[in-house]
Amino acid sequence: MARKSERAKLRLTQQEKARLQKIAQSRTAEFREVQRANILIQYEEGKQIMKISKDLKINRGTVYKCIDKALAGGIKFALQDKPHGSEPIITPAAKAWVINLACSKPKDSNLGNNTSEQYFCVFLRPFVTLWCVEFVR
Repeated sequence: MARKSERAKLRLTQQEKARLQKIAQSRTAEFREVQRANILIQYEEGKQIMKISKDLKINRGTVYKCIDKALAGGIKFALQDKPHGSEPIITPAAKAWVINLACSKPKDSNLGNNTSEQYFCVFLRPFVTLWCVEFVR
């Protein structure tokens, strides 16, 4: 027989329960979010972690992680993923350079023998990418 979990009980308000029920029954929400909502609902009802993992066909680690996140930061924190990676850093100077380049005529820049009067994204993007990669190196 599985032993009782030593984790704290999850106490939810009526609004939080209703929100979790809505997400759990949703067909348009992300699958991970639906799974996490089901985990929190079942844990709040007092089900054992092993039973929750068997019912939802997920591993115990996922259940533990979701419950720990809910206990630490609330259900909103538990339902969402942490952001992955980092946003690319585009300096104000780089933005100004691209805007200046886009507003100037191609024949005024180092774009080769392009004599058109305006930039098209097809020509501007490779040029900017090439110069940005060379600048970063």
